[in-house]
Amino acid sequence: MEWTKCYGFTDSNSNKRVSIDTIFEAGSTTKALTAVTVLHHVDAGKLSLDDHVNDLLVSWKIPDNNLGKGDKVTLRHLLTHTAGINLPDGGFTILHDIPTLIQVLNGEMPAGNDPVSFVFAPGTNHCYSNFGYVIIQLLLEDLAGNPFDKIVKETIFHKIGMESSTLQQPPPLELKENAARPHDENGIPQESEYHPTALAQGGLWCTPTDLAKFTIEIMKSYHGKSNKILSKSLVQEMLSPHYKLDPEKALSFTGQGLGFFLSGKGESLLCAHPGLNVPGATSILVGFPELGQGASIMTNSLNGLTVQTQILNELGKKYEWPHKFY
Repeated sequence: MEWTKCYGFTDSNSNKRVSIDTIFEAGSTTKALTAVTVLHHVDAGKLSLDDHVNDLLVSWKIPDNNLGKGDKVTLRHLLTHTAGINLPDGGFTILHDIPTLIQVLNGEMPAGNDPVSFVFAPGTNHCYSNFGYVIIQLLLEDLAGNPFDKIVKETIFHKIGMESSTLQQPPPLELKENAARPHDENGIPQESEYHPTALAQGGLWCTPTDLAKFTIEIMKSYHGKSNKILSKSLVQEMLSPHYKLDPEKALSFTGQGLGFFLSGKGESLLCAHPGLNVPGATSILVGFPELGQGASIMTNSLNGLTVQTQILNELGKKYEWPHKFY
């Protein structure tokens, strides 16, 4: 890791400054870690990318699609957002008590979200889906018999030294003391509204340094220089396009990998995953596997995407990256 810099405040009301120990909400960047966690189990022979997921789920089943198609949902579909499953609309709200993960998937009280449903037949289109990654969470919990945060901790955090990372909601006290408070679009501090049960789609808290450790491990594994989490062959498959994207509709990305968005190929290959959590947090990791370079940027503002884009483009000028960020 070449360098780390910190700017601004964890809470504009207290004027407590951000430090290298400050943890932020990673938002949907969490999906990259979820993907690597389930692919670790694929590497171990416990799962297959093309298994029918309902054959593996124990405590809940994906409902039959309502489109007159008999196609089955696979893990590859879920990882690439091609399963045809909804987002869901309305987000993951809670009406009173904490819902179970199955209540979330069924859209049952006290979960305040829509249930899992299909918007197209599996494998026929691409539609970004939070629910797809919640299903992966349940699949892993059914397989391992442990809560998701413990599975990711054992699979990733402990193995590469991500000591300031957690999927607990709220974070444990020793990390919560250094947590950045979300700020809305008007710069007003708010309390985190992250769902305490559905975690795999956006529940990670970590430091940018820990997120960089994760990105570095992926790039080292891509070259066969490490196999702490994934093998070289599976990382290379993960970072290969499984579905072509329209860059004008996909933040300039041209391909969907297994849990990562992609652009370019060869020395120009970019892998990335942005994230945003309401009421106010943004995150992004980017890596150029062939170059062995990348960055992780996290903010505690709903307006952070603009800042991240500016920083990435400045880094691109300095390090001569073959990609411009929009």
